[in-house]
Amino acid sequence: MAWTKPPPYMVDLFEGLLPADSRVTKRQMFGNPCGFVNGNMYCGLFEGSLFLRLSQADRDVARESLGATAFEPLSGRPMREYVALPDDVLEDEAQLDHWMNRALAYGDSLPPKKQKPRKRKT
Repeated sequence: MAWTKPPPYMVDLFEGLLPADSRVTKRQMFGNPCGFVNGNMYCGLFEGSLFLRLSQADRDVARESLGATAFEPLSGRPMREYVALPDDVLEDEAQLDHWMNRALAYGDSLPPKKQKPRKRKT
């Protein structure tokens, strides 16, 4: 299955949204840029949408007030705790900053991921 890359303007927008914070790193997931805090993915791009990892309460508010939908990189297989934001939120800087900060706070509240030891090539 070939996925569509997000448009360059979304990649630029996304990179500008990641804070200059030593806990935050950018890595590829699904072949697209994603943000991680303490090793936990908290946001990213997938095809033409921005997805965020949010608490249950924030997911409920995002669905009701913004029209956010479940993030499903594979049809019928939603990722738990993640929502995809509608396009109009990307055009509202204040809302976008608010929701990115909510996702960062939630990701930061999770236990840090322990790095798995690299497998040695023999």
